[in-house]
Amino acid sequence: MKNLISTYFEVPNSSKSQGLLVTVLGFFLLCLILAQTNAESAQNLVEASGIFAARSVNQNLAFSGQLVEADVETLMSMGFTVVINLSTLNRERNGDEDEWVTSKRLSYHHLPVDFSAPTESDLARFFSLLDSLRGQKVWVHCFVNYRASAFIYLYRIHRLGHKNDEAKSLLNEFWTPELRATYPQWDDFLEFYGPTGPEPAF
Repeated sequence: MKNLISTYFEVPNSSKSQGLLVTVLGFFLLCLILAQTNAESAQNLVEASGIFAARSVNQNLAFSGQLVEADVETLMSMGFTVVINLSTLNRERNGDEDEWVTSKRLSYHHLPVDFSAPTESDLARFFSLLDSLRGQKVWVHCFVNYRASAFIYLYRIHRLGHKNDEAKSLLNEFWTPELRATYPQWDDFLEFYGPTGPEPAF
């Protein structure tokens, strides 16, 4: 006697074909719903963390302003394993950050970006590092989430294939028209490397 699986996958009649199609479509719809739910849960968790200006791109990538020592425990509780600091060294604000992070067995990368003059090389190093960390849970930060939000925006549209409108809505939470006018070097940088601009090269 044939088992149910072999019987079902014989040359199908119309009703079986329709049933299989509904099952497959239902499975993919469920996957999409679960992915959306997980993304929203990750976003809510990050934004409720208490970390200054924290935002989430997806389950594996979030960004914020300056961390304090107690934030490292919070990152661990959310499963993050890597911290990238885009701020320049400031003894009072982040001078001991590498110790806070590595003492908890998280990886730490310092890629200082001069706020007065962001460069193509800065962006290229950031892209290369994030590419190498795919699949890990990465937290990117700077002092007030200006550098981080800008670099994350450019990474999303160039490397993650996110729609510009979606990525830009998060960018605009920080980079308001007034801020862009105040820091024209960043306005120029974002426009040049934006959706129609080149990818950075070393």
